[in-house]
Amino acid sequence: MTVAYGIVSALVASPPAVAQVAADGVWQYRPQTANRQARYYFSNGVQLHKRGKMKESLVQYDQAIKLDPRCAEFYFRRGDSLLELDKLPEAYADFTKAIELDPRHYPAYKRRARLSYERGKIVEAMRDYKNAEKVCTNSTEKAEIIKLEAKMHSTAKEYNLAIEDFTRSLALKMDPHAIMLRGNQYYSLKDYKRAIADYTEALTHKMPKLQDRLYTMRADAYEKLGKFDLARKDRKSAKSLVDDSWGGVLQDMDKQTKL
Repeated sequence: MTVAYGIVSALVASPPAVAQVAADGVWQYRPQTANRQARYYFSNGVQLHKRGKMKESLVQYDQAIKLDPRCAEFYFRRGDSLLELDKLPEAYADFTKAIELDPRHYPAYKRRARLSYERGKIVEAMRDYKNAEKVCTNSTEKAEIIKLEAKMHSTAKEYNLAIEDFTRSLALKMDPHAIMLRGNQYYSLKDYKRAIADYTEALTHKMPKLQDRLYTMRADAYEKLGKFDLARKDRKSAKSLVDDSWGGVLQDMDKQTKL
């Protein structure tokens, strides 16, 4: 339901409202518009989105866009709600509009790339990720974007390019998951020694969600090299972690049953 707010301002032609980034390059997700009423509708839309009311949020974003059709953030947020409603062509159009109004809007490039990837358009997705990388100045967020580029190369079976991307990403931010994924590229290239080196390095970070997978994949690589004793040891470690994990879950279920 649209909420009335004050007197509707006259629509005046203005240049695109370019959003700002923080000093460290992190995207702020705040609309750069002088129109107070448009900001009001936008804020309503954000709150409704957070509460899972996507259709209602669209009404608010529509009102904000009517009042200031040159604000990139309005289209980006509306695109997010459309995405949640599986209105993919409409979401794609909104992300495109956000980029047209603000070519620095790297979150919009990322969203549009995701849509292209889901439609099987890997080349288009890669192009948007590369554009996002170019305009993003925050090292942590850029590392994540490059990691997504690497995944596109991996999907295209361009494993050497994926390795280059994962290495660039890791130079910006240490990430055990990226190390593991780089190991997978080496494995695909049958470079089992380098795969083992990456799995071993990732294991040192002791990430609970990755440990059993890392032991299993390292075991696979050891077997390819004929190191069956080491492979058996890793499979035993992986099984122990899985058993411990399920044991904890079963204990919690048992406690809940007794309450």
